[in-house]
Amino acid sequence: MISPDGSFLNPLDSVSNSELEQRRLLALASLGVSDTESIPVFDEAVQTAAHFLQASICLLSFVERDRQCFKATVGLSHIGLMNELAASRQLPREESFCNGVVNQQQVLIIENATTHPDYESGLLVRRYGIQSYLGVPLFDSSGYCIGSLAVMELEPRQFTNKEARVLELIARWSMSEFERNQLLKKGKDSSPSSLPDMGMMAS
Repeated sequence: MISPDGSFLNPLDSVSNSELEQRRLLALASLGVSDTESIPVFDEAVQTAAHFLQASICLLSFVERDRQCFKATVGLSHIGLMNELAASRQLPREESFCNGVVNQQQVLIIENATTHPDYESGLLVRRYGIQSYLGVPLFDSSGYCIGSLAVMELEPRQFTNKEARVLELIARWSMSEFERNQLLKKGKDSSPSSLPDMGMMAS
């Protein structure tokens, strides 16, 4: 939608925060990400992000009503073998940096959490020693921010705009591929004869 001055309007902008949160949670539930233990495209996303940003820790997470759930991770062993975060693969929502990404629906950069008034006393800093964070939103095809793709370090780090753009690109790619695969899967389930036999095509 375009406004009279020529700028683009997001139809979600006129929705109240409480209604937006309800819609966001419904959108998250409809994706069915909790139905599968491991999702290959998300595993590939965190590995790719950690490699290109040379990051110690990378998480792809979804934010439910009261908690952040890690769907794919790299490097959680850096905060200690068999640590509680790696074992539970979740964090109370109010303790997560990801909550800021979801609430604001935009990139969040924390270069030194130990001196940041909003995060210095949080669980990630006090218990796990996380000091820096770069997180970008995970948007579904309807425009709802359902989680984040993020990298974290155990020391302060200055993230560049280029690194943020790369992380956003990986986030968009991973969600697009996941939703495309979901549509293909639903198509196969509803009409198994509608798709060509790949084996026959290759012969």
